[in-house]
Amino acid sequence: MAINFPSNPSVGDTHSANDITWKWDGSTWKVGISTINAATIPGISTTGVSYFYDLEVVQNVSVGSSVTAGSYYGDGSSLSGISGVSGPTGPTGAPGPAGPSGPAGPSGSPGTAGPPGADGNDGAIGPPGPTGPPGSGGSGGSVGTGSGNWTASPTVAHRLDTIALTNEIADYTLYFSSGTYGKQSQKVTVVHDGTNTQTQEYAITYTGNDLLVSVGSSIFNGEVTINATPENAITGNLEYVFTRIEGV
Repeated sequence: MAINFPSNPSVGDTHSANDITWKWDGSTWKVGISTINAATIPGISTTGVSYFYDLEVVQNVSVGSSVTAGSYYGDGSSLSGISGVSGPTGPTGAPGPAGPSGPAGPSGSPGTAGPPGADGNDGAIGPPGPTGPPGSGGSGGSVGTGSGNWTASPTVAHRLDTIALTNEIADYTLYFSSGTYGKQSQKVTVVHDGTNTQTQEYAITYTGNDLLVSVGSSIFNGEVTINATPENAITGNLEYVFTRIEGV
């Protein structure tokens, strides 16, 4: 049968019905008995399912089959034999801090050598080296001199000098002087092959109107002779001076 609880109870008020006493805690009526005989509580089925609201038990409850509760009061530290339902998987935690760096690995083996580089530019020219010692002097040719005079006749040769056939080359510097016709200076080179001679006059200078003489050479009596031949109209006394350098 339904239980009619008093209206507007004060904290600590009690109410009894059907041999059961309830106590008001300020928010709900709670059963304060230590033992309940389910058979004596109206509305409890001993064979089916019974429903209780705001049931507070201060001692042990022995249930032959099972009890389904929406919630429990207290910390539940004395409950035993209760298998809870696994809750949903919680969110993934934040990543932990990075671990320390591992030691450096061993060095790899050297790679193969690359191709040779391009040739570099030529370097700057270095300064001149020191001057070397003087070389040994060459052997000079035989040097000779001569002088004289004669009475000139036009186109008549006069011998000035002779050299041995062993000297194949000779260079002369000659000076001629006439009190009437002026002066003449020149050079002459003479070469021969033992049979014939060749004469080259050059560097001829003079002070008169014409040359005083022309100079030539010939082979006579096994010697080379140097001859001066007066030009046309040249007569009288002619003086001469010469230097000679003989080659091989």
